[in-house]
Amino acid sequence: MRFEEIRVAAALTTSFVAATVIYVADATQLSLETYFTKGSSDGCEIKVETSTDGINYVQKAIATESAASGRRQYDACVEYMDTAQNIEIEMPMACAYIKISAQALTTGTGTSLKLVLRKRVN
Repeated sequence: MRFEEIRVAAALTTSFVAATVIYVADATQLSLETYFTKGSSDGCEIKVETSTDGINYVQKAIATESAASGRRQYDACVEYMDTAQNIEIEMPMACAYIKISAQALTTGTGTSLKLVLRKRVN
């Protein structure tokens, strides 16, 4: 198991800032360790994007379906935290590259996030 710190504990802004892009095509298992300190912000969001070529990225999506119309709508999905916590998030693996971005929900002081990617390679 390899551990790659892709974002040192640092203050968050209210704009998404991307962490280091990681090559993951050789991985058999991925997870993201998040170490979040809330401070005076209302929380943070983490965006996961994947790529097959390291140039064009797609964002993880979530689907909602209307029973009345039978239509399915896809919206970009972000992980959301509104309390200080250290959690593990399972990551998609059908990709060659992964990019993680984070932002604070509101301005404030003392809000920080550290990200560590766990990568199992056989």
